[in-house]
Amino acid sequence: MLILWAVMGCGRPERAPDGWPDNGCEAETSAAGSHTHSEESYVLLTTDETELAIGALWPKKTRCAGAIVLVPPGYERGLKLLHGNQAESLAAANVAVISWDPRGRGDSNGNENHNGHVGQDDLAELLRWTADHKNIDPNAVMLYSRSFGGAIAAGALARHSDLQPMLWLDYESPGFLEEDLAYASEYNQENFASVLVDEEDPDAWWGQREPAGFMSEITTPYHRLQGLPDHALGTYIGHARAMLDNATSADELLYNGEHVSTPFDEDDARDNAIAGGLDPTDDTVTDTIIAVFQ
Repeated sequence: MLILWAVMGCGRPERAPDGWPDNGCEAETSAAGSHTHSEESYVLLTTDETELAIGALWPKKTRCAGAIVLVPPGYERGLKLLHGNQAESLAAANVAVISWDPRGRGDSNGNENHNGHVGQDDLAELLRWTADHKNIDPNAVMLYSRSFGGAIAAGALARHSDLQPMLWLDYESPGFLEEDLAYASEYNQENFASVLVDEEDPDAWWGQREPAGFMSEITTPYHRLQGLPDHALGTYIGHARAMLDNATSADELLYNGEHVSTPFDEDDARDNAIAGGLDPTDDTVTDTIIAVFQ
């Protein structure tokens, strides 16, 4: 008989394990729309003693489920991603939805790291915490990043070899960020310039935040979602090419749902982009995610 989730809710800060769990429960499959859900809050205490605010939408009437960890775009908060049709549809389809406010944002402590190594380490701890939860199948954890959140995702996966998500779904992240910014809005260019004003080593700063620079170290299956125009870079498509072409170690490569291989050139990226652009919360994206868990 199905039982209710046993979740702690917001209370004493929790720590992530040192590595990905070797075993755990096995996720139950269920038809979309069959479950109600509840929202819970947690505090993750990182190895440097920073408290990060985590939120979760839990499917109610099940013993074990897969989970999707959401990475917010830009320098945005992540908890707000739990409040929308996409997150609710995923939870209704028996997928636990996890997100967090990166340090220095929203309800989390610490200083803003602008998606560099510190933020990447935080995501690694969040992924381990998720996989270790007694009601989560560690073999059914997906990572979904949006826009510049791809820098956190790429760095976490490349720099922490124990992480074993079944898939990284990436919505229109930059590739080599410093180069890509030439095609971004003046606002975005000025925003990054203001952050770099006090940096003693700009090259090192960029190096921590270039998603394509991490791709050769990533073995996780990589699925790129890409529309044309891009949400931030317009008709430029070089970032999509760079991400896929550098993913030489990934177990699997998909571009808008189609299997591809390296070398992957700019014509491939442009010809197979979604014409008219793509909303990251579109029903087709949600259905794509749900299908992975079925």
